[in-house]
Amino acid sequence: MSKTLKRSAAILCLFVAAPVAMAGAEIKEWRFRALLDGREIGYHHFTVHKDGDRQRVESEARFNVKFFVFNAYEYAHENVELWQGNCLDRIEAETNDNGETSIVRGSANEGFFVVEHNQRETTLPACLQTFAYWDPDFLEADRLLNSQTGEYTDVDVIHLGADTVTIGNTEVAAKSYRLLIEDRRIDLWYTAAGTEWLALEADTEGDRTLRYEPLSIEMVERLTSSAHKGSVNET
Repeated sequence: MSKTLKRSAAILCLFVAAPVAMAGAEIKEWRFRALLDGREIGYHHFTVHKDGDRQRVESEARFNVKFFVFNAYEYAHENVELWQGNCLDRIEAETNDNGETSIVRGSANEGFFVVEHNQRETTLPACLQTFAYWDPDFLEADRLLNSQTGEYTDVDVIHLGADTVTIGNTEVAAKSYRLLIEDRRIDLWYTAAGTEWLALEADTEGDRTLRYEPLSIEMVERLTSSAHKGSVNET
């Protein structure tokens, strides 16, 4: 069986095995362009299906960094998560980091959460969160599961306060937060009401900056209109 078919089969099994009926679920989408030092290199999309306190999250990222006409770096990531309330219930993720494959699987089981990364198992607390940027509640956690590496990572969260995000020619009122993970930082922006994710900026290797910006201002207007009227102003 090809690697693509194996990955598709594994993700399909995650859905089939999950006792979660999502037919009438509320659906939210975040579609970001990814920029490295201001240059567009790809995208990262998130879709959240919410039915009461049950959620299914799908994310897909593709980055391609070129040097002249050559592909200097390629990255692909696919992730499916099932949540019960604020606790991760199951995860299935596969990452190709410039040719190096990483597979993370995990599920809640008898009072623990068991994670398998590249066939090595680790037992973690029963209720944990991933880097669930789409849900501001994750900012309350002091440890988070990395869906690429399977590591349960210490994080410090700093509320930076009121801010603005410029998207195209539009300035959006926002709240900003900073995550500190060892010697790296991730900055996040949410709507002024603090309920909807707007943008991300992170340090990468080589002192470079990765940034996520919404593909369209329409996405931002939809989020801000439901979260805080009057928070979008043309400049």
